[in-house]
Amino acid sequence: MPQENIAVVEDGETVELTADSMVRGDKISTGLVYVDGLGVGDVEQAVLRDRRHLAEDGILVVTLTLDRDTGSVRAGPDLISRGVIEPELSVSLLADARKEVLESIGRLADTRLELTLLQETIHDAVSKTVYRQTRRRPMVIPVITEI
Repeated sequence: MPQENIAVVEDGETVELTADSMVRGDKISTGLVYVDGLGVGDVEQAVLRDRRHLAEDGILVVTLTLDRDTGSVRAGPDLISRGVIEPELSVSLLADARKEVLESIGRLADTRLELTLLQETIHDAVSKTVYRQTRRRPMVIPVITEI
């Protein structure tokens, strides 16, 4: 292919084509466009940040069932982890995190807490335990069901 028929361009550089010629055009300002499934360019920065965080550190979901009247733990806490640590190594980590959740709830047993404060307490207890043992900060999602 002859050299005059080749154009190597960077982002924002244009090439004007006619039947007889190829000429470099004006440079235009461009940005990044993300393609996500069927949508083009509609992915928010917060979504991309969350995906990057999940890819690097994983996710931990803490499920817990409380008695609505007494505030006592009826079931759990159960921890489900994805992408945090190898399953063989996670047994002791998850046991320690479970223990921390129960202890932190026990410290609050005398007070009637609203769910958001309890969720924050569980989040903090699990996050600190996991960070101490792995130096990772997975996304921790507490799910509390009252019965």
